[in-house]
Amino acid sequence: MKKFLTLAAATIALTTAQAANAQTFLTPGGPYTYSGSVDVTKDSITLNCTLTADITNNGTVGTPDLEVDNIALSGGFLGLCASVTFLNQPYAATFSAPDLTIIDVHARAATNGTECKGDLDLVQSAPNSDTFDVNDILPKLSGSNDCRIDNGSISYP
Repeated sequence: MKKFLTLAAATIALTTAQAANAQTFLTPGGPYTYSGSVDVTKDSITLNCTLTADITNNGTVGTPDLEVDNIALSGGFLGLCASVTFLNQPYAATFSAPDLTIIDVHARAATNGTECKGDLDLVQSAPNSDTFDVNDILPKLSGSNDCRIDNGSISYP
């Protein structure tokens, strides 16, 4: 009986450790701050920026209710990435492995007043990973071209 209890305790500990390593954004609570380098392109200007975003699961394990807030860009040539703001936050999000979709992201470039809006799709880099590749286009609302956020990834430490 004692061996059985020891084996059961070890199994529970191993299962708990594996669950703790699952995707943080699917763990209820948060916010979990993701950050990484991306290229941001509007018209003929491309900047390498640091993208940060807070992801919170207001639902439960297995039934996430994801919210993304505090999306911001920083860095870039002369700090120009910070001139792009994200309006109407927080955004709802959905996850269907490997795709994390942030719904109705609305970006405005202060330097020229152009705006883009649409779903931003991120792709999980590996199963159960807390890293997402970012390669997507937000359709233009104003200005001459769509906005690109690509060639990068964000991760939770």
